Amino acid sequence: MSILNIIGSIVYRLPNFIKDKLEKIVFLNPQIKLPDRHTGGAHVAIIPGGATGRIEKALELYRCGVIDYFLVSGGIGRYSVNKDYSEAEEYAQTLADSGVPDNHIWIENSSTNTIENMAFSTKILVKRSQQSVNGFVHPIVITSGFHLKRTVSLLEKDITKIRRKTPMGLSITQPYWAPAPFASCELSTWRDTPLGCGRVTKEAICLFLYRLRGKI
Repeated sequence: MSILNIIGSIVYRLPNFIKDKLEKIVFLNPQIKLPDRHTGGAHVAIIPGGATGRIEKALELYRCGVIDYFLVSGGIGRYSVNKDYSEAEEYAQTLADSGVPDNHIWIENSSTNTIENMAFSTKILVKRSQQSVNGFVHPIVITSGFHLKRTVSLLEKDITKIRRKTPMGLSITQPYWAPAPFASCELSTWRDTPLGCGRVTKEAICLFLYRLRGKI
């Protein structure tokens, strides 16, 4: 049995008031925050590698006119199923197959964890905002709901750090976000299984460690 399952089995048996505290620590409130469709500039979905539901959610928002560009992030890590192509390249192919123009797909394929996902993606956002994209760049993080707070917090910190170093200002807003479906670990279902409890507990631990290290 994995450590995640062992921790999850323990948390699963804990009283609800403790799970309430975990839920408050891990899940963002509100669960979804999107820019107005009529806001100027470019709406850019940042999609870290992982669950397939993330790319599906991004395409859903693209078809609704909420998203203009996609920034897919993820290299070949130790947990990658496919060792021939990066997660970002796989995502990019899915987007292209779904009819998204190549020049609307930006690829970050060097990262191997969430910290690198956001750090490397921020650099691409800065570069793109200084080049062809007119007006402000509005980043929209799309990942599993239980993973959102950690990811958004990292991106906020990275954008803030770069803004302080940019004397002429930075045309990137603080991030928006949208949760992608993850059946066993939704806000409404994570308490129902040891696996869901394990995932949420892991996120709480990661958030604590990131704060300790000054990452968020």
